Amino acid sequence: MNALWSSEPSCDANRSDGFVKLLDLSISWSNFRVNESDITARIREREVLSALLSNAGIHWSSYIEAINEKYGKGFDTQPREELLKELLQVAQLFILNDASERLSKECGVSALIPYEASPDTKLVMFDANGPLWTPIGNSLAEQILAHSNANSAVQRNALDFLVLIQCVLRGEAARVSKASAVTLIKSAPICKAIWQAATARPLQFRKLADLRKLRDELIEAGANPDCLAVPEWLTIATDSLG
Repeated sequence: MNALWSSEPSCDANRSDGFVKLLDLSISWSNFRVNESDITARIREREVLSALLSNAGIHWSSYIEAINEKYGKGFDTQPREELLKELLQVAQLFILNDASERLSKECGVSALIPYEASPDTKLVMFDANGPLWTPIGNSLAEQILAHSNANSAVQRNALDFLVLIQCVLRGEAARVSKASAVTLIKSAPICKAIWQAATARPLQFRKLADLRKLRDELIEAGANPDCLAVPEWLTIATDSLG
């Protein structure tokens, strides 16, 4: 296991492969806890797996993919379930960071719109009671979205988030349920924060009809119209469209 520890960037792929191999080994041997040496080995395996995952850096998604693959196969013993749940808990920090960065960096959310794109990140973004959106009124997501007036990337991401919500409501996103999207938009503070960020400044004329249609879909799905206030520039533009 010591061979997995190297600070050289060229060893990133080796550490990722090592994580997967150690995960397979640890799952296979998770039930072997008869004597003290077995117990010590299982503890050490967990420590190394958690440390490798914590230091995954930009390669974190490949580690989480490996965990999800094992998790999706179910559990035949409690020790295996505990191991995978423990690793997923560590992984949540990476997923939360990715979700928050998606709201602030250029074209961060648009990359999530394809059906299979980053389902773990989307699950965090659509969890109204999760760490991205709590505590309501001062959540990480709300703090980022509050910069939409000064940051065009944030406004664009908020607008793309609305499109992503639309996709989920239509069943066009892997592993993210329609129910989670409905819960998200029915939360008045969350819905208002996303909409206000998306409409912080006037959009191009050609996008306005789609925005009004999107607003109608959100209301039909359960959003409170009061949380989707129509700015003057959108009202005037709509009137001019007839």
